Amino acid sequence: MNAGCSRIPSASSGVRSSIAKAVNLLRRPPPSAEGSRYPAFVLASEAPPQSVPYRIVRGKIRRGQTFYDLMVGQGMTPQEVLQITRAAKGIFSLRKIRAGHSYKVALDAAGRPDEVHYAIDAQRTFVATRTPSGFEAVVETDPYEIYEQRVEGVITSTLFEAVQATGEGPELAVKLAEIFAWDIDFNFDIRRGDRFVLLFEEKWQGGKFREYGRILAAEFVNQGEVMQALFYKSSDGKRGYYTPEGKSVQKQFLRSPLKFSRISSKFTYKRFHPVLKRYRPHLGVDYVAPRGTPIHAAGDGKVIFAGRKGGNGNFVKIRHNGTYMTGYLHLSRIAKGVRTGRKVRQGQVIGYVGSTGLATGPHLCYRFYKHGKFVNPLRVKFPSASPVPRNEMDAFRKVQEALLPQLLSEPRAYHVDRDDYLVGAIRHG
Repeated sequence: MNAGCSRIPSASSGVRSSIAKAVNLLRRPPPSAEGSRYPAFVLASEAPPQSVPYRIVRGKIRRGQTFYDLMVGQGMTPQEVLQITRAAKGIFSLRKIRAGHSYKVALDAAGRPDEVHYAIDAQRTFVATRTPSGFEAVVETDPYEIYEQRVEGVITSTLFEAVQATGEGPELAVKLAEIFAWDIDFNFDIRRGDRFVLLFEEKWQGGKFREYGRILAAEFVNQGEVMQALFYKSSDGKRGYYTPEGKSVQKQFLRSPLKFSRISSKFTYKRFHPVLKRYRPHLGVDYVAPRGTPIHAAGDGKVIFAGRKGGNGNFVKIRHNGTYMTGYLHLSRIAKGVRTGRKVRQGQVIGYVGSTGLATGPHLCYRFYKHGKFVNPLRVKFPSASPVPRNEMDAFRKVQEALLPQLLSEPRAYHVDRDDYLVGAIRHG
């Protein structure tokens, strides 16, 4: 534990978790009348149109549907659609409407569209309103209020269950796992009694919780090793997590290509093969997960094979540089766009868990190669990504000093357009 982050000395970890949970409930804004922590998406603007509507039609954009199709289908003339398109110029391109986004059309007593709402995202709504001179268009905003929250917990079984035991949602567990994904394989490395502390943002709108924002500071104690991470935004807009010396928490390779699963077979030179019924080397690590679970590229690289290959089933192999390659076997299918010769990015979904080839059930056999030879991916030490630029170290040190003590500080609310918040990352071995 960093000396600058004092704990509650007389309380056990479980008691501190209960205290943190109770404090969090007091810190959050009161829930809406519906009381839902995870409400359905609502439009940013519910203001009534200028005339009293005869009825309101609500729906979601269908795949392949255009704004013209939507409006003509609601009784608008092509000329009126053109008026809205012209009014929207410079405000929002109606070619960018997306399937699944919500819309609302207010019809007057004659059944003509009088006002149109299209939800661009959770904070912005495109609104076109009929006036005596034609349609006018605006983009209305309903900004989030951001609340800082602090929570801590202890691992008793899985990370998901530990986070949910604090009263938080599974999305926060995913965010935490992504921060330390280069150092901890959350399928294999975590142990009962591991601990975590988080300082994070919650986004609220209209008295309702909408989603989690950034994790500003995180601590994870894994098998006695204390790791701390602070989010830092550099002057050129690059965002990431860094050690107190300014080294990136991110490594060249992810520790695991699956976010959450379990290991069924480890790297060994002698394993009884369940299909072939004889002993042979198993030069990879098997991760058991439900069929269709996304598989992520362990690092940046170029696909040198993507297709069916004998006992490997559906197989993807990636060359990362002159030293390292990775292989992904038994996929149910290969992700769209992933094929031989294509480049992939670290964390990109390259396929999905399956049982093709010589496999008795859905799992991923993950292989790691160094200089063309198989090596145990659970034992490889990976180099870090680029550190904080030397000319930004003074700013980074201020971030350390400002943010670490806030692991125990009171929250404050501010609008999401405040993007100059001091943030950065730390790890102590």
